[in-house]
Amino acid sequence: MANHFGIGLAMAACLGPAMLEGGEALMILARGPWPHIPATSSAPLPRELRTWVFRDEESLRHIAGDHGESAVARTLGVASIDFAKQMVVAVGDGTQPLVGVSGGGSPSAPLRVEITGAALAEDGSLAVHWRRARRGEEILTAPLALALLERTDGVVTFARTPDDADPPREDGRKLLLARALWPDGWSAESASREWVVRNAGSLVDPRMKAPEPVLERLRCEAAARYARALHVEAVDFDRQMVIGVSGGVQRSGGYRVEITRVEADAPGKILTVRWTLHAPEGFATAVLTHPAEVILVDQFDGDVKFVREPEAR
Repeated sequence: MANHFGIGLAMAACLGPAMLEGGEALMILARGPWPHIPATSSAPLPRELRTWVFRDEESLRHIAGDHGESAVARTLGVASIDFAKQMVVAVGDGTQPLVGVSGGGSPSAPLRVEITGAALAEDGSLAVHWRRARRGEEILTAPLALALLERTDGVVTFARTPDDADPPREDGRKLLLARALWPDGWSAESASREWVVRNAGSLVDPRMKAPEPVLERLRCEAAARYARALHVEAVDFDRQMVIGVSGGVQRSGGYRVEITRVEADAPGKILTVRWTLHAPEGFATAVLTHPAEVILVDQFDGDVKFVREPEAR
């Protein structure tokens, strides 16, 4: 593998070596942003039918994550959710099997889920009507239907109508204000990550089972991604290793992770990686991001410890 990755590297010395009290700082040979960690990933629904009623921000964040309210509002096509006047209901259908399609496409649940209406009874209780319907071209891994309704503090029940049936009429005032489908269910927000890649073998998850040529191709693709991020020709894992840190999901663009110092203790048994998260400067787009940085350093055989430091003001 070492011959494949090569040993001729274009290196940028971002931090020169310097003796520190009790240890030595390692030279950071190259660094670069790592845009390959998603802000969110689908959270698989349990293999059952689930329903939710959200009348406040806290209950929605508990299920949809810290930034779930803004994500739900965007999906529903509204600027924000006013829980004093509105509420959100949802139906998640985890009972359907995921079946393959002709031509080898990705497996999908065969039917989508739709909230079709709501009916308010004289006693103040609310019946939310939903159904299954034929899907279009979308792939449904965990179909979840969302709806924005006028707020009511009465008991809410969910009534399923026959598949593809016409939705019931909403008598009186219109309670259903907006609705949407999430094909992949609730989005789980990615947490902060810290990782070390010491050799080419760890570029691929060791649990992955595939023919060796396939694994070798995946290793080469991963190594190429790291080389591009680090702005080097190649990574020589006989002499070097990659260290990465992500700051977790942030509410907007403009956040930046910086690995500020890498130092080995005097016995050479522990490598400490210090990093910080920089807040945006000036205008930042209102979209979830997951900032991360990777660096290239010389091989170190001991343990690696990560320390997050406050941003300098």
